Amino acid sequence: MPAVTILDVIRTKRDGGELSDEQIDWFITSFTDRSIADEQASALLMAIVWRGLSPRELSTWTAALEYRLGAQNPQ
Repeated sequence: MPAVTILDVIRTKRDGGELSDEQIDWFITSFTDRSIADEQASALLMAIVWRGLSPRELSTWTAALEYRLGAQNPQ
């Protein structure tokens, strides 16, 4: 399987496609690791505002974010 890139993730959503679980997990991990520029993250978020997230995408996004933030802030 080809590597995920930020440009592919942005294009997918900008063009009305549905993000795969792999793309979402990659984005959340890369963003929280600060390996994605703020401008690129903003471009994806703008595409999400315009195109929306499907229920599956939203569920995956939420779970990935909860997992990632929980891993960074163990209690």
